[in-house]
Amino acid sequence: MSEIPTLREMALILDDQAIESALKGEHKEALDAVTLAMALESRHRQTLDVGWPKS
Repeated sequence: MSEIPTLREMALILDDQAIESALKGEHKEALDAVTLAMALESRHRQTLDVGWPKS
């Protein structure tokens, strides 16, 4: 990936990391990844709501 990932792409990556962490029993890390993914997705929606360029 040579380009900077979008907020949504970063959230999807974190979702995958959360699943992997949960499967390994690393529940704190999984929760942290999901929490950050949710924040990124929320920010993505905010940028769309105000008409900023797609992130």
